[in-house]
Amino acid sequence: MVPIIITALATGDALGKPFENCKRDDVEMRAWFHDPNNTFLACSSVHRGHDFDLGPAGEVAGASTDDTQMAVALGRSLLECGEYDPANAWLHYRSWFRGEGFGGRARGVGGTIRKALETDAPVDLRAGGVYVGNGGAMRVAPIGVYYRNDLVALLKAARADARLTHDSPEAEAGSVAVAVAIASSIKHGGVENACHLVWKDVLAALRSEELRHTATFAKIAHARTASVFGTTAHGAGIGTMGVVADTVASALLTGNSADDFEECVCNAIEHAGDTDTRAAIAAAIRMARGDCAIPERWHGVELREELLELDARLWKAGGS
Repeated sequence: MVPIIITALATGDALGKPFENCKRDDVEMRAWFHDPNNTFLACSSVHRGHDFDLGPAGEVAGASTDDTQMAVALGRSLLECGEYDPANAWLHYRSWFRGEGFGGRARGVGGTIRKALETDAPVDLRAGGVYVGNGGAMRVAPIGVYYRNDLVALLKAARADARLTHDSPEAEAGSVAVAVAIASSIKHGGVENACHLVWKDVLAALRSEELRHTATFAKIAHARTASVFGTTAHGAGIGTMGVVADTVASALLTGNSADDFEECVCNAIEHAGDTDTRAAIAAAIRMARGDCAIPERWHGVELREELLELDARLWKAGGS
């Protein structure tokens, strides 16, 4: 059976978006989290009066955001070229930015990606320390699927794709970590110690790419230690801001430790803060193990049939 990794990413994205920037003790978030029949909410149902630049889509339950839209753009580029081509990926990102991509209007565009696409050049973030956004890590899942059996090509593509918009080792480390986590989860799915092997593969890849000095590496290493003791991202003191080091570490901890898809997404959202990107990445990592399913009540994610088709095509075309 083909793992529906991009569909899972979109589902986590759509479930998490209404709660972005909520506090952990937010009444509506807690009520949703503890409802066994919870389903999609419109962004406006929680964040009243704020559309987060989502336009009309923010009013529709099950609508995804830029996380999904950019991942789909990257997936389509891989299929079009038969490999990762940064120039072609850039064309797909620009098409999305113009409102011609998956789901139409570009939604929730982050400041760094907006500046990169408007200036046709990556944004230099090297002087900003750890305060680097999630734009690379949130979209890289298709590379993890496509190059699941070719680590060298995966690492090269993940780093190159991050550099298209984010000129920063932190962004590259985040993209590498997510892509490797997905490929490793696919490889070790069903193995008793799969979670341990995924952590090992991610950290080994970051070391091999000389990205050990990044805050992203340090946060992931910390999250791995927390996972041994069954500690949540909140309990481990991992931040909630839209910073790649925190988001990727918390998504790995959530996605790599949950028993099933529902636990994964709910825990990602409960951590609060950047809920849509964390839930999207965590959901993709968890689904990659191939031993869980998306609950039927969440099958109403926007354009699900197109997502399922993309998953099937990426799986068939990649993996060589």
